Amino acid sequence: MCIEVVHDKLLWVFPAELNIYHAAELKQELNEMLGSEWPVTFDLSKVEEIDCAGLQLIMVAQREFARRHISFEVVGHSAASLNAFQSMGVSVGKEFSI
Repeated sequence: MCIEVVHDKLLWVFPAELNIYHAAELKQELNEMLGSEWPVTFDLSKVEEIDCAGLQLIMVAQREFARRHISFEVVGHSAASLNAFQSMGVSVGKEFSI
């Protein structure tokens, strides 16, 4: 996991595997980010495998950051992440929707 501060934002570069096997660890990282008020960017460029648990994590993050009025964006969609969003019927834009 790689979370760093870049240009006054928290940048979270996700690992190659964004799946149920790593969900607990990823959720813990997310909870730590929720304690900050800094804008957040998720980078999915390195994601090679993503499942429903990974998608849920990202969508829960979007909802929680919005609820806390924290700027949130997802960048660098890999082919695997785009395919996963599409196959689950989730549109990718400024916000995710089903």
